[in-house]
Amino acid sequence: SFYQSFDCIISGLDNIEARRWLNATVCGLVEVDDDGDISDFSTIIPIIDGGTEGFSGQARVILPRITSCFECTLDLFPPQKSFPLCTVAQTPRLPEHCIAYAFTLQWPKEFDRKLDTDSPEDMRWVFDKALERSKKYNISGVTYMLQWVL
Repeated sequence: SFYQSFDCIISGLDNIEARRWLNATVCGLVEVDDDGDISDFSTIIPIIDGGTEGFSGQARVILPRITSCFECTLDLFPPQKSFPLCTVAQTPRLPEHCIAYAFTLQWPKEFDRKLDTDSPEDMRWVFDKALERSKKYNISGVTYMLQWVL
């Protein structure tokens, strides 16, 4: 396996599914005996897993089959209410990414005041910008009502 050539893996993946895949792959490289005990400690490749959401971040070391793995701690993650900034800015795939882009990145560039979510004019501006972005990236599903659930 490609990953067996590393002494350590530093992971900065931006979504949970990719992090779960990496975790399963590296945990699967650990050689174990018939009882499930580690038979060759040299097959353990530490993972330094880090992530950010907005301006907050976290990092931890995972020693496969020794410490809690990524999969074992999924319940510690709060439900996602925002999206990775790199995805929103560079590779949007969902209508929510287009709306988040308008809220988070476009509004502050256009206005010197806070977005008023009670203002129909402000929310219409967000919708129009999100719709423009969705057309640029061929993403369907941006609706005026969807922006209220974010």
